[in-house]
Amino acid sequence: MEAEVRLWAVSVDSFRQCFAAPPELASQLLALTDQAISTPPHRPKGLLGMLGPLTRHPPQGRVIVPGVPNRQDAEAMMTSRFIASDRLSACWVLAGIWLDWLATAHTTIALPVDRVDEMEFDLVRQNVPTELSIRHLWQVRLDIPLRATPTLSVGFLPHAKIDHLSQAWSAAEPVLTEQTKAFTSTVLAFISALPDRDARSNQARPDQVDQAPSDPPDPLGDAHVSTATAPVDLIAWWLT
Repeated sequence: MEAEVRLWAVSVDSFRQCFAAPPELASQLLALTDQAISTPPHRPKGLLGMLGPLTRHPPQGRVIVPGVPNRQDAEAMMTSRFIASDRLSACWVLAGIWLDWLATAHTTIALPVDRVDEMEFDLVRQNVPTELSIRHLWQVRLDIPLRATPTLSVGFLPHAKIDHLSQAWSAAEPVLTEQTKAFTSTVLAFISALPDRDARSNQARPDQVDQAPSDPPDPLGDAHVSTATAPVDLIAWWLT
């Protein structure tokens, strides 16, 4: 079985701020939520569903669908309210959408669940430190109010370790198995394509919106250009 590893290049502090969002950021996140999420219309199963609506006007109100985020989920997340277990999956879908917007770059990589231990051993055998293993991509806690689900591991690789991981994996690559190399080379290509992280540390933070001379970015633009002063971290999740 293959798992999904997702990576985002973004300051972890910028993501944490979404869970105590100041007014302007909250407005952007709600706009993003409203426009990026469409709740499928409620339709009964069976023969009634085939007949279509039985009334001229559909009932008012949005149907709460398991696993599908909505505006109420966004408001709960932005104010650090408790998220019930049956809404966690939906809220993580929404968190992924917010991260896509916040990040300077993001990618998704397949990772075979039953081969991870073997791949980790392959790296250790080539003298890659255990603190730079595959699972350490998501080892450090995000320290956000949103709990992980049983099938989701999520965390981040701090800025200071990104270059260390890149150097260690690059040095080991020539003698790694093809299976391990398929994963590590994809991660290394993602890291190498990132803008210079040190140069970005002198730019303006997205939470300092009152100091920004320009209008706030369109939350549904083709790409969100982060202006974080904090060094870029690597947020990662492993969804099995």
